[in-house]
Parts: sequence; structure tokens; C-alpha cells
Amino acid sequence: MEFEKTPIDIKKTIMQGICYSVYKGENRVYGVLAEGGCATFIVISLDRERIIFSQDAPGATGSWGVAVASDGRVYFGTYVNAGLYRFDPETEQLETIFNNLPNAKFIFSLDVDSKNNVYGGTWPNCAVFKYSGNEEKMEFYDENVVPGEDYVRMVLYDEKKDILYASISAHCHLIEYKPGVGPLRDILPESYKGEAFARLIDIYDGKIIVYMTRAKKILILDLDSGELLHEIDGPDDSVEHPPAGIDPRRLLSGTRNSGIMLDVNDLRVYNFKSDAGETIMGLWAYPDGESILLTGFEGTLYLYNVQSGIKKKLDIEVPSKSIEIRQLHTSADGRIYASGYLRGGTYIFDPGTGTGTQYDGIGQSEGITSCKSRIYFGKYPGAYVYEFDSKKEWDYPNNPREIFEMKTGYNQDRPFALKAAGNKLFVGTIPEYGDIQGALAAYDMKSGKLEVRKDFSDSRSIVSLAAADGILYGGTTVCGGLGSRPMHESGTVFAMDIETGEYLYEVVPVEGCRNAGGLCFAYDGKLLGCADGTFFILDPKTGRKEFERKLVEFNRDKDYKWEVSFIKKGLNKLYYIVASNTLFAYDHSKKEFKGITGRKVNLLEFDSQGRLYCQYEDNVREVIRSISPAD
Repeated sequence: MEFEKTPIDIKKTIMQGICYSVYKGENRVYGVLAEGGCATFIVISLDRERIIFSQDAPGATGSWGVAVASDGRVYFGTYVNAGLYRFDPETEQLETIFNNLPNAKFIFSLDVDSKNNVYGGTWPNCAVFKYSGNEEKMEFYDENVVPGEDYVRMVLYDEKKDILYASISAHCHLIEYKPGVGPLRDILPESYKGEAFARLIDIYDGKIIVYMTRAKKILILDLDSGELLHEIDGPDDSVEHPPAGIDPRRLLSGTRNSGIMLDVNDLRVYNFKSDAGETIMGLWAYPDGESILLTGFEGTLYLYNVQSGIKKKLDIEVPSKSIEIRQLHTSADGRIYASGYLRGGTYIFDPGTGTGTQYDGIGQSEGITSCKSRIYFGKYPGAYVYEFDSKKEWDYPNNPREIFEMKTGYNQDRPFALKAAGNKLFVGTIPEYGDIQGALAAYDMKSGKLEVRKDFSDSRSIVSLAAADGILYGGTTVCGGLGSRPMHESGTVFAMDIETGEYLYEVVPVEGCRNAGGLCFAYDGKLLGCADGTFFILDPKTGRKEFERKLVEFNRDKDYKWEVSFIKKGLNKLYYIVASNTLFAYDHSKKEFKGITGRKVNLLEFDSQGRLYCQYEDNVREVIRSISPAD
């Protein structure tokens, strides 16, 4: 089978890692643009309102942390290679310090001290490190700072105490780490250890300021005693910006704080927003005593003047790059819907004309389905579900519109599996970071009534849904939110009566396989599925397994822990399977399998002409399709 590249392409500006600094009197932003096959380091002159330097960082696809060391050189940590890079503004040279920290894939936030040292934390090995710019060497690199946890999400260094404070996720800890000694104690109050993330805002006057993202509380802790001194509500989304006349230099923000600034005099919290609805990644007080710089996730930059109360968007065009294609879905009218990662973007492609258009608004869709002319998107984070009337123009947030969310009260994050059956839309989810129990939502598409249940399976989440003859079938995974630990060895398949809501059975299709997905009905009524790399057939009435065949080895250590398989029927007798990035054709009557392509692929969809569409895994930003119909 031969393939060709399609025009499906989603472009976004993604600038997570960012830092403000003054170099020789010039106000600058140092940032890293994610995706496009390679991360790109840029230098923006805010005074000249333009990019003055740009260069790719080989091996990296993005960054969460940028910091200026005491000698003026700029460091940034990257993903998915866990690299550390450095830019010298004097020589305008970009160099790779190391291309990969062993056992790590992400370096998150960075901090610096006055002795030209850089500190950071990693995922998934929960490590902290210190790099000496004077001696050009790693002085320490300690893994598993908290056993059983994966993330060191943020670090702050206290020079007076010579202590590194590390925020651990996805089960929160705030660790005091002594260089050369190791972890000393956890100073996070017990009542907050059930949360996933603690954002470190700043260290000030012997205190550390921490923002608890789930509780939306700012904690001020004494660094000597560990005592909780203040517990502050915030931010209030209805209150934006501090009052005129305040000196912004007395406001603490840190970075990656979703627009929060704290007045250290009266402990008031101020909330900053972008005009485009994007997340604020950094806030910095300008040295003029009047202005605050706001930097957005998607590259928008603002200056807010506290005297006038005016927020000015800077006229700086930050480039967009092609991002990973996350989902494909063909609707009843034959159009193909694609969603992007990170930050979403929806591309609607018409196979008949070979053209399409990108639309923004929804964000990153983990699952897409349709019912007649209505398209449904499941968005991460927060498990938001949107409905789009495809007979009308795209007009976000009116069309598509949000119909419900599963974060509040249910702690869900990723709507992976969507299926319309009868008058109901069913949505199966993965929970938030650190949590293990997914949920199943049943939304009445006529009345708008929503029911959410978690009793489909113990300590599992849903990655696939299918329906036939009034029965809903679900495929589950033992893997919960990132940073969680599985409670079981095997994923399951369950059956539920759609009318009564009664669960009929739950079975393990393949022992030891943690993801049971790709559910699809064959022409003879049998239920097909794939557990990791093993294909199976169930009798849908009883759940009894009738056939099993291992197709491909499954790598349990992959980044993508929810291995979603895909099974779809071609035009005639053959079914097509994507499992572990491998494409197979399957003859159900003969129980025969044939490998289709040597390329690594993901996703699986057909158009009305029978052409097969996949994401090209060696370039996750591309979608390819078969030149001729797949029978």
C-alpha cells in the first residue's frame, strides 16, 4: 500500500519556557518555541519590538524552563531529551551543555544563584541537579528525591540557607534539599499533600510563597520552622490588575504562575490575563517602577502600566510551528477533523477538494466523535466536552460550545473515548495527575441531562467505547493520570445496558496487558479489540474470549502510557488495525494478518472513498493517506 502526505497541518505558537532580563540596558525576553520537529531558542528585544536572534536547539522539542545565570549567560532545559543548553549574549553563540540527562526526558523549571550555578528538576526520574558554569560540570544529580514519585516540577534556591526547595508531583511534596547531603524534610502542610501540583512563586524574607493549584490557595511558610504563616485565597478571576500607583517591584510573581502576583506589603493577590485567553507564563516588574511585563503561552507579550492602568500588546510577531496531530475523526458529511498537541487547534479537511482550514478555540482534544451533523470534542485539561454544529460556521465559543466538564466534582482530565449511542453521548476519561480512577459520563443530547459514574471498574480508566443492540462496551486501562501508580496488571472490557445503566459483565481479555482498546464490531457481531499489542475477539453477549493473537511487542516504558489501539473496517472484507505504531490488515473470515507498512504510524481513519489515514509517527506533525482505497 502506497501513501501520500495530506495538507492536514496545525500550526501554533508555543512558548512555555521564557525569561525576562536586561542586557546592556536593553529589555529582553529569552524564550523557546516548541514543536516543529525541533525547539527554537529566540531572543526578543522589547525595546525594538522584534526578534533579534533565533536558532534551533538540536535534539529538543520544547522547554519549560529558562534562566539567566549570574554571568549573564542564558540557560534553558528541554524536553523530550532532557537537555541543557546555553546562550551567550556577548558572542551570540548557542551551545549544548548536555543533550540528555540519564533516565530523564523532561527538565522543568530552572533557578540560579549568585555564584554562576544553575539548578533544575526532571521527569520521570524525580531528580534534582546543579550545574556549575564556572567549573563547567555537574556537581550533583540525585534521582528519586521522593521514592515513588516522577516529577520535580519546580525548584527555588535559597542562597542564605544553601537549600534547594523542590516541588514534587503528582502527589505533592515540598522538599528541602541540601546540596551534598540530600533531602532533609518535607515542609508542605499535611492538608495539602493530596494535591498534584504546588507552584513555587518566590523566596522572600525567610519565607517561601507557594500556590496550590487545586485548592487555589497561596501558602506562606517560614523556612526555619516550616510553620504555615499565612493561607490566602486567590486568585479571584473577577479582579484583574493591581490599583494605579502601586510599585510593581514589591509584587512577587516567580514564573509559570497563571498570572498571579502577590503584594508582599498587604498580602493581596492580583490576577493578570491575556486578551487572547492564553495562559500567562510569566510576570516581571520592569525597572522603571511603573510597568509589568506579561508573557503568554502562545507568544503574546504585553506591558501593563500601573500608573495609567493601560495594558499594551507589543507588536512582535512570534513564529508559529507545526504541532503534533493528536486525533482524527471522519464525520457523516465526509469531512475529517484533526486536533493538535500542545494547545489544540482544529483542522477540518475536505477529502473531496483536498483543502482544509485550521480553527482555534477548543484546545487539545483527546477524543472526537460525531452524531449526524454534530461533532463532539473531549478537551484536556479539565475534561471539557464541546459540541459543534457542522451545518453552521465555526464561531467559538458559540459554535462549538461547551456542554459539560468533568473536572469539578469528578477530578477528571482527559476525555479519551467518546461514543454516541441512541440519544446519549458517552464519554470515558482518564483522571487528573496522580489519580487512578477514571469516569464514564452519559449525556442526554436532547435534554442536556448529565450522569457521571465511576463504578464501571475499580481503579481503571476508559480508552475505548463501542455500542450495539442497546449495549455499551468499554475498554479500560490500568493507567490513571500521569504520576499515578497502577493498582492492577490488566485492562478490562465491560458491558453496560444503555437503557437501565446495569453493568452486565467485566472481563480481562488478555492477562498482563494493561490497555484494552480499539473496540470494533465485526460483520458477524463479534467484538474485536487490542490489548497492548495483542488482538482479541470476544463474544459480546457473554464476554467470553474466542480468539487471541499477539501482533507486536509492546513497550511498557513508552512516554505515552495510555496505549490506544485502533480497529476500523475497510470498504469490503478487510479490517485495519493500528497497535504499537504498526499497521495491519486483518481478514476476519480467515483470521489472517498482514503488515502493511514499514513506517511507524498512529491513529486510523477512513474517508468516504475508502482511503486510509494515519499519523506518520516519524514526523508526528504529518498525516498520510493511502493513494488508493483500502479494501
